[in-house]
Amino acid sequence: MRLLWPFTYLSMLFTLFYASVFVAERNSFEKLNLQSWIIPRYNLQYLLKWRKEAINNMIEKAILEANKKGVKVLSLGLMNQGEELNRNGEVYINKHPEMKVRMVDGSRLSAAVVINSLPKSTTKRLMTGNLTKVAYTIASALCQRGVQVSTLLPEEYEKLQSFVPQETRDKEQRSSCCFFF
Repeated sequence: MRLLWPFTYLSMLFTLFYASVFVAERNSFEKLNLQSWIIPRYNLQYLLKWRKEAINNMIEKAILEANKKGVKVLSLGLMNQGEELNRNGEVYINKHPEMKVRMVDGSRLSAAVVINSLPKSTTKRLMTGNLTKVAYTIASALCQRGVQVSTLLPEEYEKLQSFVPQETRDKEQRSSCCFFF
């Protein structure tokens, strides 16, 4: 294992300055064509604040190329959709509203699994811990169902409010759907 570190280090330096997006895998199922595009970056490079712009530029370039090729649905990988990196892909949608490609991720699917596993008689839920996009999606769906969602911290409550649709917020003022302790 220790013998490989020089190669890993050189590979990381190479990808830091010279690598570009490429297609790693292609699959076809009847009329459905699937591709996996790779952004050659190590996990460490995502943590470097000074590399954030370069990574976002690579992601944007890949999205625009996919849009140009007529891609209908695009899903960003886990490392490429962080809140702090690009607001879960919203940056690209806002920057290029003319794009026809639809960007999706696994958060709605995860939220649907959680919501459908709750008993229909659920009236209250407490959201704690590190609230992620999945947690906000779950909270928003629960509020739409009329379930009272609580948080422990005022900051979490404020952020939760921004994810709840306006029509639910209007109802929520009457029914106190979301609140904090």
